[in-house]
Amino acid sequence: MRPVTILLDATVMSPRQTGIGWAAVELMRALAARERPGWQFLVATTCPEEVPDLWERPGWRPLPVPPGRLTPWRRWEWLTGGLDRLAAAAGADLVHVLTMPGPLRCRVPTVVTVHDLVYRVLPGTVPVGRRWWYRLTVPRSLARARRVLVNSRATADEVAAAFPRLSSRIRLTRFGTPSWVLERQPPPVRPPGAPWLFVGMLEPRKNVGRILDAYLALRRNPPQGRRPPRLEIVGARGWRNRRLRSRLRDLAGQGIIRLRGHADRRELWRLYSRSGLLLFPSLHEGFGFPILEAMAVNLPVLTGDRHAMVEVGGDAALLVDPTRTASIREGMARFLAEPGLAARLAVRGRSRALAWRWEETAAATLAAYREVLDGAGS
Repeated sequence: MRPVTILLDATVMSPRQTGIGWAAVELMRALAARERPGWQFLVATTCPEEVPDLWERPGWRPLPVPPGRLTPWRRWEWLTGGLDRLAAAAGADLVHVLTMPGPLRCRVPTVVTVHDLVYRVLPGTVPVGRRWWYRLTVPRSLARARRVLVNSRATADEVAAAFPRLSSRIRLTRFGTPSWVLERQPPPVRPPGAPWLFVGMLEPRKNVGRILDAYLALRRNPPQGRRPPRLEIVGARGWRNRRLRSRLRDLAGQGIIRLRGHADRRELWRLYSRSGLLLFPSLHEGFGFPILEAMAVNLPVLTGDRHAMVEVGGDAALLVDPTRTASIREGMARFLAEPGLAARLAVRGRSRALAWRWEETAAATLAAYREVLDGAGS
């Protein structure tokens, strides 16, 4: 009997992984941990060396793709023909694209993962070229997908609202807490005056400007004379942020903040372990890995009161209105005025982080594959 062949388009992976790339890695490892006799997984990737452990698993094999496939002028060819030809040559029964958009032409049934629809929800936070690229490709690719997998209930609601005809094809495969933090032992205590921390791409959606406004206002008028500790900003370069980057450099020059670039997992662990609070009041998130990463390290979290941030953080995070600087400032002030708040949230957070499991993501993903392979609702 011929094995079932699943082709995973993991071209989102890169040597400098961000959230979406790590989500692809975590899902593949969770899938590989589940024995599927008679199934094989082929992985289209530009950097197979990033996950050498996968190729040691029976039934898993890389299909190296030239890096040029990721450049804008080659991506169109990949979605309209390249991925289709690869799937046909590999004898794939199903193609799963691990981040939108999916293929615009493919003779094999497709599944597409959607992380968020921020290009529709907050279009002004997305570069114009990328926004038009998504507008051109996402509706068409999702319309032909047999299943649309989403990382959170909030994202499921977004997709259903934007594309009502897809409602019956949406499947919730909620993400888990990154394994690289759960594998480590969180520190028992934080150093005195531990800095506050922001982790995320320096782009408009992450709301860094309001974080700075709130933080500076708190420094000028601290509650009960308790001045906030230094703020550390960690994140890759991002986009649409010329003024923000200039402001960050000025504040760093004054010693008010510390500005860091992209941090790998080893450095992130060190930063999470010696910080006192994670500030993550984004304007929009499809999921929000830093929330769970911080909680796994017993680091209290301040985040936004909307979208997936509420779903992920729940009652283990302090929720604020990310559109109001005063609300963010008031939330920060509570951590200075209420000494027990951080400890309570840290305890709740660790428990919550343990509940988000990639094993469940893999199980739900495999169930979606089976629906497609069996022809259910196709």
